[in-house]
Amino acid sequence: MSNTVEIAQQLKRAMRGVAAPVTIVTTGGDGPAGAPCAITASSFTSVSLDPPTVLVCINRQASIHASITDRRRFCVNALQSCHAPLALACSLSGSDARFAHGAWRIDAATGLPYLENAQTSFFCDTLEQFEVGSHSILVGEVTRLAMSDDINPLMYVNGAFAAVRALPSDATRAPSTAGERT
Repeated sequence: MSNTVEIAQQLKRAMRGVAAPVTIVTTGGDGPAGAPCAITASSFTSVSLDPPTVLVCINRQASIHASITDRRRFCVNALQSCHAPLALACSLSGSDARFAHGAWRIDAATGLPYLENAQTSFFCDTLEQFEVGSHSILVGEVTRLAMSDDINPLMYVNGAFAAVRALPSDATRAPSTAGERT
């Protein structure tokens, strides 16, 4: 086995232990017969506050890839733990159920589909796009946000969806330094 293949397998195994937020990335109107497109993605993070940017990674073989790269506009819907069935539906190849469930709306300003009760919906214009291996890295300038007051994110870790549980307040305090020697 080549070193590259071995490292790739180790990386895949290592990343199973890194919890990631679950999102549904959408774009509008450019799918088959003008239908909106959606895909579940867990490679998502903020990049900068000036300008306000996020990034998401999309497999170039994904059904949404051509639409999202051609349209140069997308919405990242950060999911709440109650959205696990919807995340699963949007992760299945060729699933017709992607918009059959959930409180989907079309944003009047952008034409982008968004999940009304998402934790946060990030409406983005593509600022940069990079091709790396099997994926495109899309850097989006955030033009608008729709936020819920509820914070109960859906996460993905060790091959499964998970909810976040807050630690007791005493576990989140910095350890006391009293009596420590320097």
